[in-house]
Amino acid sequence: MRKTSILIALLLLCLGVAAAGGLVNARSVGTWYADLQKPAWTPPGWLFAPVWTVLYAAMAVAAWLVWTRNGARAAALLMFPYLAWVTFATALNFAIWRLNL
Repeated sequence: MRKTSILIALLLLCLGVAAAGGLVNARSVGTWYADLQKPAWTPPGWLFAPVWTVLYAAMAVAAWLVWTRNGARAAALLMFPYLAWVTFATALNFAIWRLNL
């Protein structure tokens, strides 16, 4: 029961942080971001919330696996999608920056 409680707490914490970040960003995305030139490979705006939700849930499960000592190798694998998304986001931000100099 304790392990399940820790998992639920970590999920609530991580998803709460994701929700807070989404609320802060939602205000500005509709203003200045909409006016930027973006590359053709920019994902649609609706995709960001589900992707970040899945990534934050994976972070919570990875933290839980490390906390319970049930699989640091599995926890590391759960971080690969985050690494891929952040790498993609870095390339996208660079492309947007270059297009809007």
